[in-house]
Amino acid sequence: MRFASFSICAAERSHVFRKRAYFGDTILNFGFCQHWASHWRVLSKRTGSGKVSAIFPVLFPTLVQRDCRAAGAVRRQRVSSKLSFSKKSKVADLLAPAERRIDWLDYVRLLCALMVMMAHYVVVVVPNVLGPANADLGLISDIANYGHIGLFVLFIISGMMITQIVQRQTVSTFVTHRVTRVYPTFVLCLTITTLVGIGESGHMHVTFWQYLANLTINADAFGYRPADSSYWTLTVEITFYVMIVAVAMLGWIKHIQIVVAVWIALQVVAAPFFPRAPLLGADYYFLAAGCVMGLLYQRRNEKLNLVLLAVTALLGTRTIFIAAQGMPFNPWIGIAVMMGIFALFLVMRGRDVRLPWAHRIGSFTYPLYLLHFKIGTIMLIWWATDANKWWLVLALSLGMILVSIVLDDIVEFRMRAMWRSLARATIARPFLRWEQRRILAVTAASV
Repeated sequence: MRFASFSICAAERSHVFRKRAYFGDTILNFGFCQHWASHWRVLSKRTGSGKVSAIFPVLFPTLVQRDCRAAGAVRRQRVSSKLSFSKKSKVADLLAPAERRIDWLDYVRLLCALMVMMAHYVVVVVPNVLGPANADLGLISDIANYGHIGLFVLFIISGMMITQIVQRQTVSTFVTHRVTRVYPTFVLCLTITTLVGIGESGHMHVTFWQYLANLTINADAFGYRPADSSYWTLTVEITFYVMIVAVAMLGWIKHIQIVVAVWIALQVVAAPFFPRAPLLGADYYFLAAGCVMGLLYQRRNEKLNLVLLAVTALLGTRTIFIAAQGMPFNPWIGIAVMMGIFALFLVMRGRDVRLPWAHRIGSFTYPLYLLHFKIGTIMLIWWATDANKWWLVLALSLGMILVSIVLDDIVEFRMRAMWRSLARATIARPFLRWEQRRILAVTAASV
């Protein structure tokens, strides 16, 4: 007992264990004791006294503290060798090194969101409200026609970041963070959109039952239209998240390279037969490309991943041709733009570019995407004339950006702790209990 208490006190003095999870203490204490037991057993054999193990931390406190700090990597390796990523406790996340945020991606995310917003306003809404003859802005309209490419890039960024995040988080932590990032902002933006559309006619009005169906993020499954046409991408994202969670729970995250390769192979096989199938259809090609890009950024199996990236690029060209059938842009120019974006991502690999306000900029693009389309359409229907249409589009865009920044600051930053506590107590709770049972089972087997 003295040996255990001395070891824990020394570790606390060195601030190694600043935070502990309830079920993580057993794993950490076991790993710490095993680390020091090797030193103490050697000294005990040399001196012939078992009391060395009890007095060693007292005689050499500086060495204990120094070695505790140096042994962080060793403990992480021991925990990882005993438990797969799907079995770690929350404390393992605290021990895992945090990867640096890629600032320039947040600026790319903002550019893509602005492209999508301009495409909706300039290419879709204004021509339908005032007529095509009164909606031509020359070069600006020509550029806005390719705004849908920005949506594909957002999918690439999502796949890239999720692939890296899931490898350093437990399942319960991943679910908690994804739910708190996606759902509170979505519910608020859905409610605002519904309120703005009260009294409108046709698709602009959202009924009560349609609102309830949209709260599931997959209104189509209940026979209702999405409250905003932009919401279809959330169904794609959530389906991707479900696949990632399933892979993690099966313990396959440590084989993520094989999982991504098999997924892309299935997409190639399914392309002629199931063009809109969940996970295998055209909407998921760029998410798969993002997963490959995430592995390339980790310098894993570079030759294989470059081949897989080329395959996803070919699949992406198919998606662009499909999109060009219903949109006024040249698919070959769209393909050239997309290949340039792939090249940009590869060139920027490993480059640490520090940019101001990157986190905030990348974060508010989510409510901007959710709010801009239907609310912008309604306001343009109310106020747009041939004389003020472009000033109104500019003012509306700036207003949407400002409102999105305010909403994101309140919901995502100021209320984040509350949302995460609520998510852990509800949606993530079954995953946390599953992890705890696995941890206890592995601990019992290792003793």
